[in-house]
Amino acid sequence: MGDKNHTINVGSNATVNVNNPNLNASISKQGINSIAAALSSAGGATAGFKVAQHFAGSPGSKIVLAVATMAAVQASTVGMSRQSARF
Repeated sequence: MGDKNHTINVGSNATVNVNNPNLNASISKQGINSIAAALSSAGGATAGFKVAQHFAGSPGSKIVLAVATMAAVQASTVGMSRQSARF
């Protein structure tokens, strides 16, 4: 039986080294944050697009709804990142 705790704490100005036979990469903490921000943005855009698809309304109202959904996803990501930065 292995350890079930998969939490890794990365200090500031640290580099994460991934050593795997199929993948070798070194990613700085800032790089990880940038990747997470890009994924969050893409996820928010996708969620906004899906909400707009299912909303019966004018094209203008669909755009407003999609942008609001994306903003809500981004705001929740910022909130979670600030919360996790405390620990």
